[in-house]
Amino acid sequence: MQERVVENHAAVMAGLREQMRQIDAEIDLAKAELTAPGSAELDLALIRSLAAARRQTELRLEQRGRDRAGIAARIRDMERSRRAMELDLRDSQQRCWKALFDELKSAVDTGALQALLVAGLEAGFAEAAVRAAILPNPTDRDRVADQLRERFALPK
Repeated sequence: MQERVVENHAAVMAGLREQMRQIDAEIDLAKAELTAPGSAELDLALIRSLAAARRQTELRLEQRGRDRAGIAARIRDMERSRRAMELDLRDSQQRCWKALFDELKSAVDTGALQALLVAGLEAGFAEAAVRAAILPNPTDRDRVADQLRERFALPK
């Protein structure tokens, strides 16, 4: 569930970034309009009309700048939120694995394991050698983790 929320956040942020690119393009176009060269032979009505159009372009440019800043702030907020959700997801995954570990550990005959460890150490084996003797074939950790996830409905 939380993974879908994180993925949804990423999609929303991509959409916001696309909006910012569009606003940047509009800003560039508006700036080009503002710097366009004028004719030397303009009558007063045309000058007023061009001045009004220029002011409208300036106002549009200011508004698009505010829009862009608002989108940038939303992206920053969403990135912080996404990072917090990812941390929460990792924490909840670790809590699930810890609970499974505690449950599985309680089902293990610790007396027999302790006897194996002590006997191995007394026989001169290093602790790592004793562990290797108890689990001689290295397990495929990912495969075992996948099996445990499926068996106990753990999050990925």
